[in-house]
Amino acid sequence: MRRNNRSKSRKTGIALLAAAMLLSQIVMPGTELFAAEGDGTAGETAGVQTVRESEENSAASGTTEKRESAESGTTKEKAKESGAPPADAAGSEKSEKNETAGSAGEQSRSDRPLSEQKNEEKERRRIVIRAADRQGKPIEQAKILMERSLDARTWSVVSPDAASSGRQYTLDVKDKRENLFVTYRFSVMARGYTPHEGQKFTFQRKNQYFDPAEDADPVEITVRMFSAEATLNAAKDKAIQELLHYREKDGYREAEQEQLRQQIDAGIEKIREAASVGEIDYALKTAKERIDRIKTRTQYENEEARGRIYFRSEDGKTVVRPDKYGMVTLTTVDSGTFHIGRADGTDYANDDNETDWDCTWQYTDPDHGDIAWNVIIGAYGQYQGKFVGSYDASVTLRDTGQKINFKVRVTDGHIDRLRAVIDGEDASGAEIHVMGSEKKKAVIEGRLYGTDRWVSIPAHALKYTPGGSTSVNHATAVFRTWGTKGSITYSLVSRPSVKVRVGIRATVVHPTGIEVTVPKEAYVDDWDGAFDRFVGIREGDRPGEYRVRVYPENASNPSVRWTDLTPDIAEFHEKHAAGIVPRKAGVAKFRVTCVDNPSVSKVVSIRFKYMKPLKTAVSDKSVYYARVGDSPLRLHIITNGEWNSVRGASEQRFHWTYSTGGVAAVKDSVRYDPSSVTIPRWVEHSITILGEGTVYVTGKPYDTTGGCKPVRFKVVVSDDIDRDREAAERVERMINAIGEVTLEKKGQIQGARAAYNALTRTQKGLVDDKVYARLVAAELRLRQLERQQAGGDSPENGGPGGGTQPGTPGGGDSGESTVTPGGGETKPDPTAESGTKADARTPRASVKPAKATLRPAADRRSEKTGQNAASARVFREVEIRKTPKKTVNTVQKLSPMLSMLLLLALAGTFGGGALRRYALYRRERS
Repeated sequence: MRRNNRSKSRKTGIALLAAAMLLSQIVMPGTELFAAEGDGTAGETAGVQTVRESEENSAASGTTEKRESAESGTTKEKAKESGAPPADAAGSEKSEKNETAGSAGEQSRSDRPLSEQKNEEKERRRIVIRAADRQGKPIEQAKILMERSLDARTWSVVSPDAASSGRQYTLDVKDKRENLFVTYRFSVMARGYTPHEGQKFTFQRKNQYFDPAEDADPVEITVRMFSAEATLNAAKDKAIQELLHYREKDGYREAEQEQLRQQIDAGIEKIREAASVGEIDYALKTAKERIDRIKTRTQYENEEARGRIYFRSEDGKTVVRPDKYGMVTLTTVDSGTFHIGRADGTDYANDDNETDWDCTWQYTDPDHGDIAWNVIIGAYGQYQGKFVGSYDASVTLRDTGQKINFKVRVTDGHIDRLRAVIDGEDASGAEIHVMGSEKKKAVIEGRLYGTDRWVSIPAHALKYTPGGSTSVNHATAVFRTWGTKGSITYSLVSRPSVKVRVGIRATVVHPTGIEVTVPKEAYVDDWDGAFDRFVGIREGDRPGEYRVRVYPENASNPSVRWTDLTPDIAEFHEKHAAGIVPRKAGVAKFRVTCVDNPSVSKVVSIRFKYMKPLKTAVSDKSVYYARVGDSPLRLHIITNGEWNSVRGASEQRFHWTYSTGGVAAVKDSVRYDPSSVTIPRWVEHSITILGEGTVYVTGKPYDTTGGCKPVRFKVVVSDDIDRDREAAERVERMINAIGEVTLEKKGQIQGARAAYNALTRTQKGLVDDKVYARLVAAELRLRQLERQQAGGDSPENGGPGGGTQPGTPGGGDSGESTVTPGGGETKPDPTAESGTKADARTPRASVKPAKATLRPAADRRSEKTGQNAASARVFREVEIRKTPKKTVNTVQKLSPMLSMLLLLALAGTFGGGALRRYALYRRERS
């Protein structure tokens, strides 16, 4: 029976499918024909042939070919006259069955439409060039040369149009083969006129001649030409004016002023005699060169002052003055100082107040390959010439600002041998003995070439090359050896092959004591922008610096090791000589130990304090709005009441935490100006947008010494902030409209809750926390009133004298004033979870006071499921009140097993149909 029913259903389905297919074959053609007939008028207007028209044309296809050609030609001519394409051109696809219509369509496609003809005309533009004089009179004998190029480097001549007298050109806008805009240029020449060189132009954009966007045809260009005589006279006038203002006569003495006038007159005469622009330029250049040879008043004064410059050797026995050309000649082994005297015979002091000497030369260091500066004369006049050559030098008198120029020639000192004298003995090529790191200094002497005379070699003329564990102070030439063996080699800078070596053997001396001096207190304020940290305490002898001394002073290894005992407060950085670098305020402790003798150590401590402790910090906004993909927002934090970060607290960074992730992140950056050491550092804060949503940001300050409270604000990220804000404000108005809670306002409260739950995550974040707390308080108060109505006002039933606090399930108001969400009364705690396990029988002493916060954490978690904490607690309380707790747990554990047994029973009793119906029922219930 069941099998017969199934076969009948299959047959019925097949019959219906066949009927549908047949119906589609019958209806669809009729629909298409109806549409074609309905659009017949439009089809005729657009040249589209219908099926009926195709049949008529097919019946008339037996006519002669001449008649077909005549009809086709007539149709094309009419289409051209009316400005529209032939009727059969657009409808060729509909009339493929008609041979006559098909052939007419092919002929119409071969003909170019008018729109295409216009486009082809726009691909070529006509230009007419006319030449005129300054008064606008045409110059008929002008010759025009037009050239074209694709790369603006290779040019070819363009021929003018026929019968245009060489003035009209039809130019291609683009090159047809390369499909590139063509660049054009032209020149105009006429006898008696200065040739005109036109500027380059294209039809791609507006140029100095025309705008391609305008439809002017042809484009007319008028060139104003100047006669050759007028051009020459203009060039002469310009050159004469330039020569007259080339030099001011007040800068010369009286005798030189007369020479200046004569040279100017002679130059003007030559310019007027010139027959071309080139001759004018040459005459002007020659006159300027002759004027430059005339000495100015300043040059005379410099020559007089240059005679007062002299060089005095270090021993005072040698004095060298400039020659008549202002040249001072010295050797590489000379040592001394430059001086300049006053007119009264006294000398200017070589200091910052009276003189400034300058003589430097840039060169490439052969050892390192870097650009270096060779100082021949220092700022205070000290001579340091070590490279052979001639150099420009100057001295500036600070009282008058006069700068006096002279030259210095450095020649070879002709030294062919060196020797090292240490402690009065010649140690050249020998090995000396020292105790530990004992300091030594050698006096280097050189022998003059071809003589037995030895002279002292200055330090600037020598190069020191230490070997082994030896080091040398290049400023003082003192060397020390930190191990057991070492050496030092001295050579001439100008002649490296002339050198002398000294060997060193040292006896090891171990340290026996250590002394560490550090400041008791130090301030944390300045910032080291190069390494992104605070400036540390450096080693030195000045106040505020630290100093380490290892005893004895000649210990072979005086190195020490710093151990940070409080790395969270300060650290010791040996790299870049940073020293003791603070991280925050507090007492920092370090252990300083001798590397060569670890038993010798000392512990030191420093109290770091902020120069300007952080007392207050607030953000300029309580809520920041942004869209997904926005660039980082600027977060301005006001510290200690100062809007300017430079004048704010010393430490303005924070530890940032977020109520939820993936929305925003805050970054603190300490900025500084690397080009200036006088500009203080400042702190910038930025908010990086990560995704859509709302996040509560809390910043705990690094500096807690001033009692500053955390910074709190909210960040809302939305694609349509105006829409979300409007939705949030609508819910806020619903909550504020509740007023005093009564049983009659149950629907109003539930409506506000439903409206809030309907908001998106971002919109919920826009609702003010205090307004949301009023909604939670209203819900709790409503529940209290309902319980009071159901069970009376007895303490056991949660009345006003009940044992639970306001806001708990079954609890009363404990004699408190009525809760008014829109008023200023004290509100129940919106974050209390007391409603989960408490009931009307909960004693007062067993309930803990509620902790007030703006937004409950449980509510934020439940926002993902669309429920709030208060409604979730009510649901749980009802279920617990209906069913004992043990029973609920047992049923929850056994529900999977019972469901399975029920499925098996249904399957065995009613078969597969009942099983499928039950599964559908479960799916609908879920």
